[in-house]
Amino acid sequence: SMAPHITELLFAAGGGARIVGAMNYSDYPAAARSIPLIGSNSQIDIERVIAMKPDL
Repeated sequence: SMAPHITELLFAAGGGARIVGAMNYSDYPAAARSIPLIGSNSQIDIERVIAMKPDL
């Protein structure tokens, strides 16, 4: 997800298992801490995002 609050909302909606990457500071719920990070709001690692092959 592209923002910590979106990560939290995705988990709340039951979609946490589908998240392949998250922004730094995406640490809630606790399960979000195991998602690979793709950068911060000021610097996204585009190559890493592409390598994760997101489908949404």
